Amino acid sequence: MRSRVRFNATGNLTLVVVCFAVTVVALRGYLWLTGYPQVGGKTLHIAHLLWGGLAVFSAAVLFIMTISVRATRVAALLVGVGWGLFMDEVGKFITKNNDYFYRPAAAIIYLVFLVCLTLLVAFRHENRTAGERAEARLSQALEVLPDLARGRLTAREATEAQASLDELRTAARPEIAHLAEAMCDYVDAYPSRATRSRLQSAWDACGSAADRFLRSRWCAWTVAAVLAVRAVHGLLSAGITLATKLLPLEQTDATVHWITHHFRTGPAQPFGSTTVGLGGTLLELVIAVGLWQMLRGRRSGRTLALAALVLLLGTVDVADFYYNQFRATAATLADLFTFIYITHHSEQLATRRADA
Repeated sequence: MRSRVRFNATGNLTLVVVCFAVTVVALRGYLWLTGYPQVGGKTLHIAHLLWGGLAVFSAAVLFIMTISVRATRVAALLVGVGWGLFMDEVGKFITKNNDYFYRPAAAIIYLVFLVCLTLLVAFRHENRTAGERAEARLSQALEVLPDLARGRLTAREATEAQASLDELRTAARPEIAHLAEAMCDYVDAYPSRATRSRLQSAWDACGSAADRFLRSRWCAWTVAAVLAVRAVHGLLSAGITLATKLLPLEQTDATVHWITHHFRTGPAQPFGSTTVGLGGTLLELVIAVGLWQMLRGRRSGRTLALAALVLLLGTVDVADFYYNQFRATAATLADLFTFIYITHHSEQLATRRADA
């Protein structure tokens, strides 16, 4: 028998992936700013790996012992944080000398993030196709019924749960329709719904603001500006690197030193890093062309842009993390933002075509 997905499984999995990425980046930034302190003293060293294990264990206990949408959300948050604390020390696990600063570690962590992101994208598609069956909706509605009646869901979750109940009331199977009718009566007759917390209201407001921004033309212009800046920066970096390698420039000159430091270029820059930068620039230009065609209503533009983005995220950004370590985070965030915009825009177009 095929397992049924939990209510808001996609949202919880998204929370895991986001918390994992934020934890790694925030922890690396904190350790860099504070000089990589150690907790424990002369003999002991309490690695943050242990705190990650404690977070994952707490999430497992919470998930096993409670039936609540809030508890599931907290468990997802703890899993993401704990997984990030664990993977941050991957350099120690794969080297004989427990080298935390092992150069490929940053690329390995990013690859793990890509695997999690791939699972999320695949699950979103699976959830849209398999989760529409009446029995799956019924199991999800039963799971969240107490929280829905008590007003403990966010606005989006409450709307989704109420829509599922309304749809089940017209199900083809009479036993499901009668049960859904009784569940709706239970929710309507509940004596007092709890007032929404400030955290829930803030979460709903952030979600609505993000959705409005993704729908607006400002988002398209922002994506275009990001692609343009990255392409110009990549071309300048490659040009400066080739110039400093081929031309007899004096590296002690203040202007030359500022340029090579700002663009992380110069004669000492590895040739592979320069090649990766040029490859990324070419892919960004292809993404820009695909985005332009997509905004004109051509499906081929979406395919072209997504193919170039997948290639960029899966090859160029991996090499960028190897050569530049976590300085590559900003460029990767820009690529992910472009990916989110293109997928969101494509879903909106598919919805409009289905309604038409």
